[in-house]
Amino acid sequence: MAKKSLVSKKKTFLIEDKYIKYILLALISVFMIIIPFYRGLFFRENYMPAIAFISLLYFAYLVYKLLHKDYKIIDTYLDLAVLAIPICYFISFLFGVNAKDGLDAVLIYASYFMIYRIASEITKNDEKKKNILLNLIIASTFITAFTSVLALSDFITPNGVIVDSRLFGLYQYTNTTASVFAIGIILTIGMLINTTDIKYKLAYQIVLTTLISNFAFILSRGAFVILAGILLLNFILIKTKFKLRFVVNFFISLLSNLFLVYKYFTNGQAEFEHILANYVLSLVICIGLTVLFHILSKNLFKSINEKAINIVLIGVIIVLIIVIIFLLSVKEPIEYRIEHRSDEEQSWKYESFYINDVEAYTDYTIDFDVKSSLKNPNSYGLTIRSYNLKEEFKDIFNEFKSVGQNFEHKSIDFTTLEDTDKIQVILYNYETNTYTIYKNIMLKNSYGEIVKKQDRYKYIPDFIANRLSDINLETQSASYRITFAKDGMEIIKGNVLIGAGGGGWKNLYHRYQSMPYDSTETHNFFIQYTIEVGLVGLLALVALIIQLFIGFAKNIRRKSNYLYVYLAVLLVFLHSTIDFNLSLVAVSYILWLLIGIINTDSNIKQITLLQNKWLHMIPVAFSIVILVSSSSIAYAIRLGNKAAIIRNSDLDRSIRLYENAMKYDRFNSDYRADYAQIMNNKFKETRDTKYYNSMLKQIANIKKYEPYNYKYMPVLVNLLISNGMLDEAVAMADDKLKNEPMVGQSYAINIDLNYEIAKYFFENGQHEKAIPYLKNMIKVKEQYDKRNSKVIKPIALPEGFDMKTDLALNWIEQANKIKK
Repeated sequence: MAKKSLVSKKKTFLIEDKYIKYILLALISVFMIIIPFYRGLFFRENYMPAIAFISLLYFAYLVYKLLHKDYKIIDTYLDLAVLAIPICYFISFLFGVNAKDGLDAVLIYASYFMIYRIASEITKNDEKKKNILLNLIIASTFITAFTSVLALSDFITPNGVIVDSRLFGLYQYTNTTASVFAIGIILTIGMLINTTDIKYKLAYQIVLTTLISNFAFILSRGAFVILAGILLLNFILIKTKFKLRFVVNFFISLLSNLFLVYKYFTNGQAEFEHILANYVLSLVICIGLTVLFHILSKNLFKSINEKAINIVLIGVIIVLIIVIIFLLSVKEPIEYRIEHRSDEEQSWKYESFYINDVEAYTDYTIDFDVKSSLKNPNSYGLTIRSYNLKEEFKDIFNEFKSVGQNFEHKSIDFTTLEDTDKIQVILYNYETNTYTIYKNIMLKNSYGEIVKKQDRYKYIPDFIANRLSDINLETQSASYRITFAKDGMEIIKGNVLIGAGGGGWKNLYHRYQSMPYDSTETHNFFIQYTIEVGLVGLLALVALIIQLFIGFAKNIRRKSNYLYVYLAVLLVFLHSTIDFNLSLVAVSYILWLLIGIINTDSNIKQITLLQNKWLHMIPVAFSIVILVSSSSIAYAIRLGNKAAIIRNSDLDRSIRLYENAMKYDRFNSDYRADYAQIMNNKFKETRDTKYYNSMLKQIANIKKYEPYNYKYMPVLVNLLISNGMLDEAVAMADDKLKNEPMVGQSYAINIDLNYEIAKYFFENGQHEKAIPYLKNMIKVKEQYDKRNSKVIKPIALPEGFDMKTDLALNWIEQANKIKK
């Protein structure tokens, strides 16, 4: 009887567990579908509620396990590596450079561990749920892509999806959106080649077609190279019998999209009215080709052997190579047509292009054919401009002459300057209701050899050709990433053991940067991660990657169905070496869901640890802390936003809201800066020192919790100046200059501050008191000149800004005369 009761209880538990996991799966599904619409969870007001939701799910599941006396919380060595990462972030938070960013990173990485464990628990020993979760990720990427199509077609207008007629996607950044589409492409192909059901084939093929077209719309160079490499690796690693399916399925989607993608780029990205119709056409073609291939597979390819498959594949590859060679070899001259309409006034309208392949102080000839619809003294115009490494330019040739309605050949000789790095050729049209056409433009050296010919691929849209031909390490985008990496390594050297905490790069890069730039992301996950958690945290990540690599190697050997999941993870990590995809929490959730699925792979090494009720209470407490902290911050953000809105209409209530916001989100300086201004105003009105002391307290806390965040500095300096704390204000400006020496604003603020103080003393006859501030101005100007002399790109000052050094010298001279 007891035995039957035990069996019955176990059966009941298994049924309950099954339903609980389906509920978890449903909630995670809704969550993953929704979060891309919240700007990829890049901003605090978006990712804090998401963290609270994940921690609530994890807490509820842990309590469920506790009630059923299932105390197991660690299954594999991979679990230990993943758990170690948020622990390392907590250690770095204790000693980090920014308390707010540091705490945020702890909460974010804790949520990654929790969603990873939820994915592992759901899919453990359950192939069906694993496939559901993978299909969920595919569905999320498809919805993101389909939303982009609707946005391009103006059916919906979500913020940030289209920026300046360019597709940014729901993730608000082109390269990140491209990486998400690439994940979807890898997973969809993996599912597609493993199914024989025509219904699923059609669904996956439609998804693949949609993802490939949207991926092409973005045309992210880095994502393109990495996806191509992963697809090639995927093709090499899969079983021979799947290779033909792989190639055919991919080319079905590619061929289906040819017209859609061609029209997208050739019509110009401002003319999207036919996008939806062309997209539907691509799906119709896709469905037709899929059904045709399915019929052929059942009838003609059913008994095909591996040798025949290899022959077919070799044939396909040969045809593909021939097509690519043809597309890349057929070119035509670029024709520049510059036109004034009848309703446009006379002006120098122009088009231009750069030529980089030039030497300094060298003779060249530029040849071209030109004609104009109206013969007059300004029928055509051409300027050749020389640029040096500092992007400073000088015109080295100008010609504006007459030309008729028939093409005339022109040949112009010129010599580059001693510092020429590249030249710009500018072509003009001037008169109303006229046009000028330039073609057959080529640059020749003194030997008559062609250095550069202005031509285009005949059958490849210019935008695609230009982007793909620009894949190299010499582009500005690539060179900046290399600079970020070098500067990041310098930050790591200064924070080598436990790192600088969450936000380490964002807070410190201005101090270490080797040239002027502005980027709160390193565009390299591994460098940014090491900056934040140091070598200790890097060891945890390396341990995780080693576990994944071992599992991947075993899957390659066994041709496992997990292979494409590993490849999707590999793609994310590879693309994150050149971009900041993993800085968007929504993208990271995709990654950790995939790793959670991999954790259930039998090739991942299992571990047996002591299990008891009290050990189980540790993660329960951990999830409660994360839930309370993230909920508290999310609530505080709402209070702070509301306080800012009603600040002018209901000041007393606004003050209370700010005080509560600071209570629930104590490290956030946004509230403190606003509150300090209110306290200063109250002090001016009432002269009550409690407001004055409260203002000083907030300023001190801002400097304590976010010492390298100079976003609030202009506000704080004004508060100090208005209360006669001149030296404190100057010290704050000096601190910004010390930590942000490549930022033009650092010099501008310092000069202006010292100038205003000196001016005040001068106008009040206190000339001697003005001298230290005048000398500060001269010192800052010397620092600027010295720093500028060491960098290739000059430090940009605000437009129209004057260092006032001559004025400072003049005032010092006047003060000394008065003193004598």
